[in-house]
Amino acid sequence: MNILNRIIQFVLLICIYFVGSLLILSELCTTESLWLSNVFSDKMYVFELTPLFLFIISYIDKCITIPVLTRIGKRSTAIVKTFCYKWSVAFIYICIWFIIVNVITYMKYPYLSNQHLLYILGYFIRYILGFILASIISQIIGMSENKNIADNSYLCTFIFLVIELIVIVPEIKINTRYKPSFLFSWIFCEGNGGYIALVVIIFLLLMYLWKLCIWKDIL
Repeated sequence: MNILNRIIQFVLLICIYFVGSLLILSELCTTESLWLSNVFSDKMYVFELTPLFLFIISYIDKCITIPVLTRIGKRSTAIVKTFCYKWSVAFIYICIWFIIVNVITYMKYPYLSNQHLLYILGYFIRYILGFILASIISQIIGMSENKNIADNSYLCTFIFLVIELIVIVPEIKINTRYKPSFLFSWIFCEGNGGYIALVVIIFLLLMYLWKLCIWKDIL
């Protein structure tokens, strides 16, 4: 079986998984607003979308072996190429998700308002930025001097995501009048501030990772 067939099969499995879970959710939601709020909830992002995405990009990392790094020459160059693959996967992955979401939405709610369309588009952009952020954080953790942490960089990233979005931020909102945003929580921040914050955070982490790569190459 060639690589193309494997990719096609994997994409079909992802589609079946998404369609199945979203159809079940659509049956449980009785109104348009309830459907959209559940589909684009932090729990859906954390527990449905992120684990599978992290698994896919972890496989990409496994393909970047020592012989591959040797042929490329520099760690920084290898990471740039790796990110190109990962971010392309993030775009395709999110496109599949949103296409299925839109199809089910139009089937159940054919008269969706323009306001809701902009709502969906906003999450499309923020989700991609969130996955880019996750890929960078996992790469930084993977370059840790602690081997146990480095070997489980994607698990650590997922745990960090869960702690921030499911534990810390909700607890602060419940017990105080503040609505804080740290890293991943900017994905669910309303308004343009969320986009700006995510782009700035991604840029700063990329600069840090670049310096880290240069330092590693020198060693």
